[in-house]
Amino acid sequence: MKKPIELTDDEFTKLAIAVAGLPFIRPTKWETDYLEDVMHTVLNFHIQEPVVINALNFFQLQVQQQHRINDHYRLKALLAKFPNDKDGNEAAALFLWSNRHWTRIELLRRLLDFFESIGVTDQLSLHAWIKTATFEADFKGKVKGLGIAVWEWLRIRCGIDALKPDVWVINFAKRVVGKRLSEKVLVDTFGRIAPMAGESLSTLDVTIWYYEKMAMATKDCPELRLIAWNLLKAKLEEKLREEVLMSDFNWQFIIDDRHKLRYESAGMSIRPDRSLFGETVPGTTTATIRQSVWTEGLELEMMIRHDTSLPLPLFGQLKETLAEQGWEAANDTHFTASLDFEEDMIMTPAMSYGELAEWVAQVVGVAVKGLRSSRHYD
Repeated sequence: MKKPIELTDDEFTKLAIAVAGLPFIRPTKWETDYLEDVMHTVLNFHIQEPVVINALNFFQLQVQQQHRINDHYRLKALLAKFPNDKDGNEAAALFLWSNRHWTRIELLRRLLDFFESIGVTDQLSLHAWIKTATFEADFKGKVKGLGIAVWEWLRIRCGIDALKPDVWVINFAKRVVGKRLSEKVLVDTFGRIAPMAGESLSTLDVTIWYYEKMAMATKDCPELRLIAWNLLKAKLEEKLREEVLMSDFNWQFIIDDRHKLRYESAGMSIRPDRSLFGETVPGTTTATIRQSVWTEGLELEMMIRHDTSLPLPLFGQLKETLAEQGWEAANDTHFTASLDFEEDMIMTPAMSYGELAEWVAQVVGVAVKGLRSSRHYD
């Protein structure tokens, strides 16, 4: 057996620093049941996510509801109807999941047999067992084909603070330290790093999953995003004060804290000193340009909002004009118009200042055109 690749002190330090600098997100707590946890355990590794989701949805909506396969013993009885060979397991996979992953049916049979041998047959007994169980003593080698990554995923699903050493965690560590680490080393190492970063293992798990899946380390530069926002504010302020139809307003620009602009849902507000719709429509008008949170792609949206509704003739006119530019307008208790920009706020590290300035000019042009189109004269 090969000795696991260990980390040097310098490599551990690099990994700890990389973890501490992540834009942490909190894991979502979900309600699960025994059979859902069982299915995730045998399906949710080394299979593409859409395939897993489709299989689980099929099982829940088609099999559980129509055939009432809703406990350990009924699932075992169903599997017993299919021969335990490739053809039989493929038929079982088609019946349970609408796919042909017959080897996962083999895993399912083994897992159910193992659970039953230790008295685990429902959610209560599963949670009671796993709270005190360890991988080395209680799971390793007990179910052929299921290793430590699956074990940690099952612990997470049972509400235990853990990290699943899947491909995303493996790739994150490899990118930082320059070599592939074993799943066991990853679990132990992140277990040491989590308290140093002041975060739970579950937080590290979900953050790294998104961060690597979206390639944020290689496709995004948050420092450049800060420059983009400040440049956008300056150019928009300059353009509105130059614009003949808009220069009679006193504009106030408020930009969010730089920490929020790096990865959070944030942006800036643009406020004229009076109603954008003239004296006949009093009230406060505010425009905002905001990015979505990084896990949603930092998508860029602009909204114009007035704190009262507009007269219907005016709203109808504005709605038609703005629709031609891609805006959606509503006028229930107050007027709103929103536009999803084609651009987002993901800034590639290779982007030059000239390219950034050109990008900002495009966004400013769209924003000013929307504000100008919304301007109404009495």
